[in-house]
Amino acid sequence: MMTGKWPRLILVMAVAGGLWSCAIKKTTVRPPTPSKRPSPLVTLEAAFLPLDPRARNLTALLNTLRETFGGLLTIHTFEVQEDSTSHRFTGPHGTVDVEELPILWIQDHRYEGPFGVEPLKAVVNQAIRAVDPAHARTDIPACYTDFDFSRKGYQGKCVHPGTPQARFDWQPAPRIRLTVLTDRTNPLLNIRPALAQLKHQYPGLTETVLDFQDPSAQPWRPLLQQPFPLPLFLLDQRVEATPSFKEMQARGWLVPVTPSTPQGLSRSYVLHPGLLSDVMAFPHRLPQAKTLDVFIMSQCPFGAQASLTLLDARKRRLIPPDTTFHWHYIADRATTPAAGFTSMHGPEEVAEDLRQLIIQTRFPAQFLTYLDKRFGELAQAPWQQAALASHLEPTAIEELVRTDGANLLTADIQLTHSLNVHASPTFLWENQLLIRDLRQLTKLPPFQRLEINPTSGSCRK
Repeated sequence: MMTGKWPRLILVMAVAGGLWSCAIKKTTVRPPTPSKRPSPLVTLEAAFLPLDPRARNLTALLNTLRETFGGLLTIHTFEVQEDSTSHRFTGPHGTVDVEELPILWIQDHRYEGPFGVEPLKAVVNQAIRAVDPAHARTDIPACYTDFDFSRKGYQGKCVHPGTPQARFDWQPAPRIRLTVLTDRTNPLLNIRPALAQLKHQYPGLTETVLDFQDPSAQPWRPLLQQPFPLPLFLLDQRVEATPSFKEMQARGWLVPVTPSTPQGLSRSYVLHPGLLSDVMAFPHRLPQAKTLDVFIMSQCPFGAQASLTLLDARKRRLIPPDTTFHWHYIADRATTPAAGFTSMHGPEEVAEDLRQLIIQTRFPAQFLTYLDKRFGELAQAPWQQAALASHLEPTAIEELVRTDGANLLTADIQLTHSLNVHASPTFLWENQLLIRDLRQLTKLPPFQRLEINPTSGSCRK
């Protein structure tokens, strides 16, 4: 499966947005002019990055809403031009991070529900009903999911979803305490979007945010070992009373732990690493200065694209020349030892992983040239052509793959599992900062001049 971005699995993805005061291009989506057009009753505003692959889906969604509600709905869209230095935008609806885009506002309220045609129809229709019930459509159910609407301190339930009898019931939400451990000195560990999503998931949530080096964080500090990086999100046992608890635990998204707090042993649940963050820190790993580890699947087009971006930047001196690179490969051991290894794109990918590991280990001087050829101009040619063009002997590589390849790929599998790496590409900076998005990598000073292809994404196993 290929995705444009690592998914937030535990949450219904919310898309919401607003007006920006700078670096925006404003457009207005207006319905066709009927012979007698009704006055607009509801306003929807959308902000997005024009190069974001999700922008196309957003445009289609907005057009469907326009066709459904006609002149009752006014839609304004705002194309936000990303600022590579701040990565934040401030407008009349407040300040948000670029990672939160695209965003919708309906009647000046940020929409926090699922990004889908049917839920949004229900929400817009309810907004119309609140202004003038006579204009609300009777053929649109009141709700489709438990997350269509939100109310502070209450937990919603969509009864008979998607039917004419659908209704939304409210009950007081369980009071859940969230403890977040982070590194306040690292600006890339941005927990604001995650907190917003969790508060929508758990309306009764109250949070305490601690720096992992603070004395008050001592009871939870032992958890900061692999696979628990920063930021660490820890929910208390009252999460067990929520409707989604059993499913989330069954999927491994809530990991039970029993830290020793000042009040004694307390059963809690750590949200699985990576579900809420594209950037994570492993403060207990030994630092390796000026080193970037690149994790890919050798036949993933996004991994190849990211590799070429880095190689091109290196040749053009857009990144410091003393930066050290290591490539690692995302695969798994087969279910039977005789079968060897498996990978998302099949046996040919495993074979190429092994070749690249051998060349990187035994012929490091030619490795980057081979990558450049293999992922670039000779991508469609047999691998031997890229090897010969890099002054490598194919038969020697094949022999070394037979004798040494399995041990090298096994080591990479152990490393990727220990870091919870599943997406190609993923980056590890200085052995401590794991980054799952090429755009996030550009926030690090050595990589701010990278030129990113707008179609960049990831392959995720």
